[in-house]
Amino acid sequence: MGKMYNKSNKKKQAASSDANNGPLPATEEHMDMKKIMKDIQDFSNSHMSWKERKKIEDRKVVSLGGKAPKNQRLPLSVARPMMKKQKEREQKMLQEGMILGRFGGKLANSNKKRPTGKHRPEDRGLKSSEGHFRNGVLNVGHLLSSEHGTRTNMSKIWKKKGGDKKGLW
Repeated sequence: MGKMYNKSNKKKQAASSDANNGPLPATEEHMDMKKIMKDIQDFSNSHMSWKERKKIEDRKVVSLGGKAPKNQRLPLSVARPMMKKQKEREQKMLQEGMILGRFGGKLANSNKKRPTGKHRPEDRGLKSSEGHFRNGVLNVGHLLSSEHGTRTNMSKIWKKKGGDKKGLW
């Protein structure tokens, strides 16, 4: 069995050496260039400082789908002026957006508020605080039919019928 394995292995080596002797297709040539460039970069890494090596290593991790490392925290005395500058930049962008928004710019569209006539989806639906409770049943049919369930409309709908009865409201 050992001889058979060696013979098949020799055949494979001969076939691969024949393939390497001929001209390479463009895709294989491109792959070889990538491999050469990667080897050069790895060789140059050995002559870099540890910070540069760490940056390249982090880039490799991100390119392979890993998470980017967190940035170091700055002392507050250093970060405070940076935060102040950032606020000034945001304020300036907001002012520019407002100016451009008045004259047809596209940047100010993100600052628009909702129209007052529209209602949020949370506002729709049943509310336990509204409606008419009688005989253990909360009647809210009027809330479903009308768009707004206001209490002023309720006074007109739920008037007492049949005069003044004792024991009811």
